[in-house]
Amino acid sequence: MGTGSAYPSPHRGASGLILRNTASGVQWLFDCGEGTQIQVQKFPEAKVSRVTRIFISHLHGDHVFGLPGFLATMGARAAKGETADTYNHGSVDVEIYGPQGLRRFLRLALSLSCCDSSALRHLLHIVSPEDPTLDTLVHEATMHSSLEESAYEKGHTTAAGAA
Repeated sequence: MGTGSAYPSPHRGASGLILRNTASGVQWLFDCGEGTQIQVQKFPEAKVSRVTRIFISHLHGDHVFGLPGFLATMGARAAKGETADTYNHGSVDVEIYGPQGLRRFLRLALSLSCCDSSALRHLLHIVSPEDPTLDTLVHEATMHSSLEESAYEKGHTTAAGAA
């Protein structure tokens, strides 16, 4: 699975990055690998309940396996009124941007896990790199420079390749 973050390790986390607007406190999440929630809880300024947009770069497991649980937690917090923007008696809008297949993945994962994310209104936008209106650069460089061939095969790059 690319960088090896699909395997549990005490030394590295899965893909997930929060960008926080310091003025408003609103946060955006970029990718949501397994364990992203745990990492977020380690930083007091980062809060699951303040995330208003989620961007998924691609459907590798190390970028999406944490998303169903993250949404379930957001739903539970929305039901308690602990979110950035609460509407309609405890429901909250979260915009999710991602590639083709993300909608199917989320629908299946949330239904099979019996997660109650009903307090969330998912506004899912499917985006494609071929879209002429989209100007996006996602450069994941998490593999060691000596693993260039392996990184290329898995759709990733090395730190040297990013420089």
